[in-house]
Amino acid sequence: MVTLEPEKKLYMKKLTKKLTACAGLSLYAEQPGGTVGITGHLCGDKLCFVCNSQRSRVTRRKYRSWFEANPVLFEVTGSNGRSKVVTAFQYHKNYEGAHYQPVKYEVMHFTLTVPHTAENGYRGKQIYFDEFTRCMTELRRLKFWTDNVLGGEYGYETERKYAGVHIHVHGLMFVVAGLQNRNRLHRELLMNWNRLTVDSDNCRSVFSETDIAGIRKGNKLITEDDVNEMNPKGATIINLETIYTKNKETGLKERVKDFSDKGFMRGVMEAIKYHFEPSFFDKKENQFDLQMVADLKPLLHGKALYKKFGCLVGETALNINENIQVEYSDAVEDFDPGTGEILERDFYTVNPALMYADKDNITWSRAAVASRRQIKARTTSEAVSVLAGMIREACRGGLFRTETQKLDHA
Repeated sequence: MVTLEPEKKLYMKKLTKKLTACAGLSLYAEQPGGTVGITGHLCGDKLCFVCNSQRSRVTRRKYRSWFEANPVLFEVTGSNGRSKVVTAFQYHKNYEGAHYQPVKYEVMHFTLTVPHTAENGYRGKQIYFDEFTRCMTELRRLKFWTDNVLGGEYGYETERKYAGVHIHVHGLMFVVAGLQNRNRLHRELLMNWNRLTVDSDNCRSVFSETDIAGIRKGNKLITEDDVNEMNPKGATIINLETIYTKNKETGLKERVKDFSDKGFMRGVMEAIKYHFEPSFFDKKENQFDLQMVADLKPLLHGKALYKKFGCLVGETALNINENIQVEYSDAVEDFDPGTGEILERDFYTVNPALMYADKDNITWSRAAVASRRQIKARTTSEAVSVLAGMIREACRGGLFRTETQKLDHA
């Protein structure tokens, strides 16, 4: 039984309404090759499996295109005389014609956490999102970071574990390419993150042998002197791994030579997938921790749980749009590849629950044919715009209703 206080009840009502209405109206294209699903009315909530699946699909397409367009970054000198590393898009937008130096980079996946306990949380807070964010801001201002990290992105993940609420970061960083840079950067990141995350209330005053073994594991550059320099009251567990490709002939890992390589993209998506896993979901029990959802939803409302930094700031092509109902499948084609003419097809909206679908085909049930509504449009973007207008009207008219009054008795 979940106990809801008035403020929490309000947030849970809104959440229930959004999740109940999600995907209740979807857009399909009927064409000679069959039926294609395009997009639907999605709620956009971070706890929604349907929306997270769509975000993951759209983001995969965005990053695949972005890496293909950015095999190197551009170091340019601005009017103030300072050099800056930018992407191809930013160069052509703001520095077209200016002299530049190509910068080769590598992509690494990093994970960061802070020391916390079930009794005291972190720095006296059970929900320590703001404290974690301040540590991240300080980290990105340090010289070792600005000298080596060109840009990247990260997102916060929140779980409940044996040690209480567990907040941590998963992200990608683009670093200047170089030999042995993983071990060197791992050491510097660990030492600085340990210093930044010291919690004076942490009960650990000395490192155990197990702690020391964990600190030195996986990085031969970490010395006994480094361990002695670290503070037992700070974080000692981080992860930093270069995203490699695999040689098909030898099966050995290799540094990335081509960002369009499928193996590399799988590695990128493996790192990014953490941004699209609903928080507070117990995979073993296959259910949400509803009490935790109710406790944390008001506290995390409006917080920026995903951020881009460095050269990716302003890179609009990589934005994760919360209003994902305006995004659509990259499998949809508007033009005949042979003739260049607009494809002949009809667009319809219908409740997807009435459709038959498997991994290869989408077919119409009798109920779907009877209730579908045709949209007059020539291209996918036109059809999506019409759908967005229909959704706005439906929301204003109260079409997407839910029995939220049941929560009044929770």
